[in-house]
Amino acid sequence: MPVIGWLIGKTLASYIERWDHWIAFGLLFYVGSKMIYESFRGRDSLALADPTRGSRLVTLSIASSIDALAIGLSLAVLGVEMVEPAVYIGVITMILTLVGMRLGRRLGRLFGRRIEKAGGLVLILGSGLRYWFNI
Repeated sequence: MPVIGWLIGKTLASYIERWDHWIAFGLLFYVGSKMIYESFRGRDSLALADPTRGSRLVTLSIASSIDALAIGLSLAVLGVEMVEPAVYIGVITMILTLVGMRLGRRLGRLFGRRIEKAGGLVLILGSGLRYWFNI
């Protein structure tokens, strides 16, 4: 996503830089709201809605990496070359994803649906604070 953002930024930065943060906020708000909504559904939906498989994985991946797209746009506007940052971003993202999946599985067993509600709130509040207050 940062490489795609960088490529877009090289050509369209002046057209989209005013709205990119609102697009990111909207997508993260949607994902967080959906997580909270699904946390109120019955246990049967948990077995059917495996977030590590299929279209749900793709949707969550795109939505959660929209910030990386914005980073790529920013790097393009600043005139930074993308090869080295892309490698760092990719390696760190892979490590944190693996740790997050293992930790998420364990926390899910311990706290059940409450952890899904908390995750949704973190996405909504975190993205809101970041975009509205420049944190």
